[in-house]
Amino acid sequence: MNIDKRLLAGEKVLSKVVARIVSADVPVSPVSRIDVSIAGGILRAAKESRSGILVLGTVPLREANFRTMLFDVSDKVCEESRQMIFLCRMTRPLNIVKNLFVLIPPMLEFQEGFVRALESVRNLASSNTLHMKIIAMSDTVRYIETRLAKTDLRVEVSYFRIDQWKELSSHLKKAGFGETDAVAILATRMGRLAWQPALKRFFHTMTAEYPENNIMMVYPADADPAGTAEIDRANENAEDHLLIMRNPVTLDRMSLEAATQRLLESEFSMDPGILAEIAKKLSFFDPILLSPGIVLFHTHSESVTKPVILLGTAHQGIVIPPLKQEARALFILISPKDRTNVHLQALAKVARMARDLKYPG
Repeated sequence: MNIDKRLLAGEKVLSKVVARIVSADVPVSPVSRIDVSIAGGILRAAKESRSGILVLGTVPLREANFRTMLFDVSDKVCEESRQMIFLCRMTRPLNIVKNLFVLIPPMLEFQEGFVRALESVRNLASSNTLHMKIIAMSDTVRYIETRLAKTDLRVEVSYFRIDQWKELSSHLKKAGFGETDAVAILATRMGRLAWQPALKRFFHTMTAEYPENNIMMVYPADADPAGTAEIDRANENAEDHLLIMRNPVTLDRMSLEAATQRLLESEFSMDPGILAEIAKKLSFFDPILLSPGIVLFHTHSESVTKPVILLGTAHQGIVIPPLKQEARALFILISPKDRTNVHLQALAKVARMARDLKYPG
């Protein structure tokens, strides 16, 4: 597969992710990278964006090349980054889970970024109304109790003190770990004071033994990232304003093909060649559902220098066959060719517009 095809495939994945994130009212600034390796691309993007936290996904061993996917990617990112890292295997929404079990190895409290990592896990539990159950040695528990006592965030916390740091599966079961609970394993990078070589193996053992549970491994930052965690939003979202937004077009009693043609004509009627080129590129088989009743189609064109956003509305819904439902609002986004990051930024803008759109009822 060549670079252009890989970029297009990545763009399709990111576009759907962006739509879901924006619909949850979460700020997002999507970017795409070309690099000689996945890990290198992640590390460079994290540095450029001055990220304070990295969230990485993992996959079951049976679905990946063990050496390439787990060691070369997640291990390389964990070892060469300095940010806090959440390495996650998520199978269900956290807000339907009851308990978050937190495993903390001995002496991790002396790691420079431990307090912030603990606060991040605690915030995760609080925002999803989870009971936080901490499993740790007695000295670590005493330190954590002191730190959490100084906070006013409402989260139910209980402790399961252990005498020795081994047989972690047994400790989890004794603490009441169940099929619907989540686990966060706090760890540290190789060579640090609290490094436990068995923890990474335990993480993968847990993902295999409990295929339906949410399981995370959390690495504290090596240094306080407070100065680098805030992203320069004005610079990052500069492309937001470099686009063309047209007034809505009425699309009542039209088929999808006719509605699309009408929308494109509203912008490109003076140049039939450009209109035909863009119409040919639009794929009716890959729509993005931005929210109920609001659909987006998107593509690139050499004939535009800025992203163009077209919007059509219909009192009587437009049938979208791949979605098996009707749309009351239809967006088309056309971005300049070979400007993937500009396109993704514009797509995030469209998703935010769709979230607030009042379409005909």
